[in-house]
Amino acid sequence: MPSVGAKALALSPVNIVAEGILEISRCAQVRGGTFHVDTQNQVSYHEFFTVLRELGCALEDDEAPDFAALFGRYIGEGDEQVSLAHFWASRPERNIQYDHARTRFLLARLGVEFPPLCRAWLHKYFTGLIEQGEISIGNDK
Repeated sequence: MPSVGAKALALSPVNIVAEGILEISRCAQVRGGTFHVDTQNQVSYHEFFTVLRELGCALEDDEAPDFAALFGRYIGEGDEQVSLAHFWASRPERNIQYDHARTRFLLARLGVEFPPLCRAWLHKYFTGLIEQGEISIGNDK
């Protein structure tokens, strides 16, 4: 894995996003608008990698500074998934930040909140991906 352990990613559980959208759409006091139904909680890549290793995934540390550099080494092998991963990893950071405060305030008033993701949730999430065959626990991917 590249040296990105301290960086973090926000995962918004789709069931909570769906619940938020449903509750906003059902609220008679809301007269329309744009809502950013997303979590403010982030999980470090280190935590992701730790859970994946605990589940038996063979992850090797790599000196690559980021995912773009790591995937870039394998671009010439013709793997479509690697090419797609490299594309997304190579995109520059967008200079846009959304202020989710209005939506979060409304969601809290409607009883919908994004709890921080705990290790048990990550285990369940990644176990589901492994069982679906999306993540291999061996050395073949």
